[in-house]
Amino acid sequence: MSERLHLEYQFPVYLQALHNFVIGRLARSYHAYQPVRIGDRELMPGARNCLDRWSQIEKILDRVNAKSLLDLGCAEGYFVQQAALHGRIALGVDADIRRLTIAHSTSIANGIAGAGFLYGQVSVDFIDALPRFDVTLFLSVLHHVMYEHGVDRATQIMKSIQKRTRLG
Repeated sequence: MSERLHLEYQFPVYLQALHNFVIGRLARSYHAYQPVRIGDRELMPGARNCLDRWSQIEKILDRVNAKSLLDLGCAEGYFVQQAALHGRIALGVDADIRRLTIAHSTSIANGIAGAGFLYGQVSVDFIDALPRFDVTLFLSVLHHVMYEHGVDRATQIMKSIQKRTRLG
């Protein structure tokens, strides 16, 4: 029988309200790519219909029995949060500090265990330093790499992703 440590700390209600207010202001200060929610309140709808995408991703995760997920270019962290809500360990990486702040803060505010976020530029060296994950998402990023660095660099990055991905 395993014992659970009780190290959780809850901020006072007024600090939670202040945190949620600041996150809401940040979310409205730019064009959110993915929906941003705290509890039942939608702060920003997001530019993409992530629910349809998530339903397809979830089918694949279930089919391959994935326990972990890496999302390179995670934006506001929607897919990382959904994976964690469904019992997976999920890590999101993004280079946009606004989006990453929203992702991390909403995960905490929503009490989503198993979701983590890391600031980083997607590069071969960065990807090679990551642990392996069962499944890797690399949505809406590859074309940026190709435009900025060319097809050869994009191919190298895809090979690195394949090395860090166990399934799929």
